[in-house]
Amino acid sequence: MARVEEDIILQSDVEQLARYQIWLTGSPRVKREILDRLIDQWIVRKEAEASHFPGPVKADVDRGLQRLERSFAKKEDFDAQRKKAGISEGELLQIVTAQAYFEQLSRFAI
Repeated sequence: MARVEEDIILQSDVEQLARYQIWLTGSPRVKREILDRLIDQWIVRKEAEASHFPGPVKADVDRGLQRLERSFAKKEDFDAQRKKAGISEGELLQIVTAQAYFEQLSRFAI
């Protein structure tokens, strides 16, 4: 969908984030908005990597996953809706890890 310097943002990346947003909010965002968000995240991630900013710790990622699970009445509901939305456990972990990373970065932003 987009080339940003030496990296490529794939249509599957945009679709994955769209499925996640539909799962959480019930409504999709425009794919162009999602692509813009992914490009912005790429820029921030590259700047953070250049300054050797550490990635999120496992505890932060676990807290993010727990927050999501608590937003459902039961763990079974959480898993069923995740599967219905077409989001694998690996994809969810990837998204929550990225969210934890950007939350951590925002705490240190000037």
